[in-house]
Amino acid sequence: MLSTSWYLDALNLTLLLAGVVALYGLGTHFVPTGADPGNWLGIANERLGRDVMAADVSYLPLFPGLLAGLLSLWGPITGFDIAAIITIGALTAAVYVCTRTIGRGYALAAAVVAGTAGNQVEAYAWGGYPQLLATSFGLLATFFLLRYYDTRLRRHLWTGLIFVAATVATHALIGGLLVVALVLCTGYWVYLARPSQGRLMAFLVSVSCAGVAGAIVLISSIWVAEGVVPTLNPEGTGRLESLFKTVREAPVPWAIMTFGAIAVLFRRRRSPAVAATVASGMSWALVGLAFFLVTAEPRGLMVAQIGVVMCAFVTIAGVLRSLKSKQHAGDHPGNARVVAYRLLIIASVSLFSATVVSGLAAYATSVAWYRLVDEAELKSLDRLRAVSVPGDLVLASRGARSMPVGWWTQGYAQRQAYSGHDPAYLAFPDERDQAELANTFFSGDLSDEAALSLLQTSGADFVAVDRRGPDAKWLRSEFAQTFTAVDDSSNIVILEVPQGEAP
Repeated sequence: MLSTSWYLDALNLTLLLAGVVALYGLGTHFVPTGADPGNWLGIANERLGRDVMAADVSYLPLFPGLLAGLLSLWGPITGFDIAAIITIGALTAAVYVCTRTIGRGYALAAAVVAGTAGNQVEAYAWGGYPQLLATSFGLLATFFLLRYYDTRLRRHLWTGLIFVAATVATHALIGGLLVVALVLCTGYWVYLARPSQGRLMAFLVSVSCAGVAGAIVLISSIWVAEGVVPTLNPEGTGRLESLFKTVREAPVPWAIMTFGAIAVLFRRRRSPAVAATVASGMSWALVGLAFFLVTAEPRGLMVAQIGVVMCAFVTIAGVLRSLKSKQHAGDHPGNARVVAYRLLIIASVSLFSATVVSGLAAYATSVAWYRLVDEAELKSLDRLRAVSVPGDLVLASRGARSMPVGWWTQGYAQRQAYSGHDPAYLAFPDERDQAELANTFFSGDLSDEAALSLLQTSGADFVAVDRRGPDAKWLRSEFAQTFTAVDDSSNIVILEVPQGEAP
């Protein structure tokens, strides 16, 4: 990465960051989409000592800590926008750094493809920022440790160790996959680079890192509260369906890239630097795919896709350079080698353009699909905060696409909420119990007396109902008319709970 022309790498990384800001800003208008951002805001506010979470939840500290630091400097929307841009920018920067060994142009193209892949941009839209950040840390951890085995530079070792720790502190799933990836990438690197010495040292370092990382993951899982159930493939999506969904925006280009990634397996002898790129990318592709095949959890394919991009660009770069090197100064433009070289360039540019353009289109679709709050809804939540006091409880309905509105009342309005949601998506027992209570209330199956009793038992002071969600029909009930409207200017209607006996 470091060279006498380091400023060119700095320029490329700056361009990537500018692209990320434009992608995020144009896509979201700087208002985060999905329900998860509201949840992360709530958890970050808890880190700042604000009692805004109704449920007892526990997440790894790095992303909530980052967000809490930003919230102490900026408002909730600006702070979250910056955190989101950091996570997306980190992923593209990690791919650039890890593929820099094959050339700046190829690395920049690989980073753009990875950052605009439909499966990744959908994660931006629903709020999977900790996984994106942890994936970037995991890539850098394996890459820099592999570079250390070759260069013996301590800065590579310490950089790798720091990223190992950062990965484990950011996301449990990626931290667990890192344990396997560390050993797998080292073995594959030794196979590819054929180092004359240092093989034992490489395995000792990688196994030690994997052991420490695995111990931390195990200990953190033991300390998790009783009753926590990992949310793996809550929709029960079939494996074949998930595979197709991963590449649905451009199935042919992604099939070509997958074959390109597989092609790296058929060439053994590589320079140690390029071997680090191949071994790191392939290890993450394999562990992500293996995790998906065992659990059917689609998030494993997000990790595998990044590894596929890295390895595919190694193949593209190798083939183009091989054809170019075989050309001679006097070759006629109609020479087979010249024609093949030019056709491959055209094909590569077409492949790049198809994946990026289709990814951007998928991003626009995903943002529209996962949009839960916008400026109007934020004003309604501002009104809720203005008429309530800390400690008040909001009973919130399911929102658009059945997403939990209550997460935004906690994270943005800073008022505790029991939020309606499908319990299959919830890992923590408090969240599941509260969601079931809210679902029962908004179902319309209760008598007015039972519904009011449930409100009084839960201690709810306000009700938030999304007109776009499946619980909107509750607003048309006679019981709902007894509530005092606090704000009904947006899709989210805020009502104050009536006091006294049911009519």
